[in-house]
Amino acid sequence: MSDACPITGKPCVKYKGYSVTDKKKSHAVCEDCMHHKSDLIIASPVSSCPFCGMTLDGIVKTSKTGCANCYDHFSTMIVHIVAAVQGGADNHKGEPPASFKMAVAESVGAVAFASDILTKMKTAAKEERYEEADELGAVLDEVRLLLSRSNEKGELGPDDKAELARIVHDHIFPKSA
Repeated sequence: MSDACPITGKPCVKYKGYSVTDKKKSHAVCEDCMHHKSDLIIASPVSSCPFCGMTLDGIVKTSKTGCANCYDHFSTMIVHIVAAVQGGADNHKGEPPASFKMAVAESVGAVAFASDILTKMKTAAKEERYEEADELGAVLDEVRLLLSRSNEKGELGPDDKAELARIVHDHIFPKSA
């Protein structure tokens, strides 16, 4: 028995955490499939935004968030909406709210970030982009210093977590010239 999506008609094995209602009946669908049809009423597993009251259904219908805090409150659920409105994930136009940028930076692990920076540094050096390699080396040194201060479980203290988030934020979202 195939588990075909009631919206796309294609097999879908993803978690169906959303209830959508068309004019006739309700369907359980995954996050990806719920964005394929615009005339659905979406029952979100997350309540309305506590700051402005916007609902996920409202964001889908208007293609706009109610406030900057909606990005944090609905985080993973609006990624598809933003991609659809902006013409794809790689074509985003505009600046995300500072709170969203910091949430992204805070979610990055120190070891994974250090590994990524090391890889980028090696690539830059190999391609003879020495200034970029030097800048990445300085970032890597900062992260290694933080890691050296982690506890025996490899956990950073609150101040070091905040410093890591600042370093990641500045690397992922550099200030415009």
